[in-house]
Amino acid sequence: MSVISCHIEHNIAKVTLTNPAVGNALGRAFWDEFPALIEALQHNPEVHVLVLTAEGKHFCVGIDLPFAQSEFLGPGDETIRQHRIDEIIAMQDAFQALETLDVPVIAAIHGACIGAGIELASCADIRLCSQDAMFALKEIQLAIIPDLGGLQRLPRQLPQGVARELALTGRNFSATDAQQWHWVNQCLPDRDSLQSAALQMAKQMAAFAPRAMRHIKRSMVEADAANDLRAMRDLIAPQVDECISVDMREALQAAAEKRPAQFPKRPVNS
Repeated sequence: MSVISCHIEHNIAKVTLTNPAVGNALGRAFWDEFPALIEALQHNPEVHVLVLTAEGKHFCVGIDLPFAQSEFLGPGDETIRQHRIDEIIAMQDAFQALETLDVPVIAAIHGACIGAGIELASCADIRLCSQDAMFALKEIQLAIIPDLGGLQRLPRQLPQGVARELALTGRNFSATDAQQWHWVNQCLPDRDSLQSAALQMAKQMAAFAPRAMRHIKRSMVEADAANDLRAMRDLIAPQVDECISVDMREALQAAAEKRPAQFPKRPVNS
């Protein structure tokens, strides 16, 4: 089943997450489809702007947990460890490709935008949201690391103290907060006005010279993106070897048993 649609009209590619039954959680089908789609758009000269949106109640509730559990939890030998590392690298590269796409990317966010959903939206050049949008970087509550760019992009896009608080607490923040911190450019009253504003902005950009737009985008993104990628790669080994393999299992088990999690003590020699 396809979980992404793409409609190109008047030089605007409207990319829509189309798996509302699970809140557009990012599972296997998404990670299979998304990289190829972004690659195709990068090489399509008819595309001048991309609008990223979603069907259903929520923009994206994050990584699909059944997918994450099946791919990353449980013991494994060195072959399985390397497979897990390769999976995370591919996921990082998919988001990096969106961020470095040669056209402006506008994210139109409604409902919940959580975890990997925030990391996806952080790859956009411009973010708009509806008043009902709710955000959270929830990874710490699952005993894992935001390893798809949240720890790299958000400190550039938000005040440093705010970015750290959100990453270290996983607390919710509202559309009003996001606008106050200038993480979203506009907060619209409802989803219809959100879609209208995103498309209107895209139409304006699509009318400009695409070569000039490409060079502006590259100039503003490339240096930061290269530094981000190096920093994201550094997170993969501890994510696979410690967080997912040790702590995430306990976090999920504790949640299922409705008890406080009992994590091993913090290592002090590494």
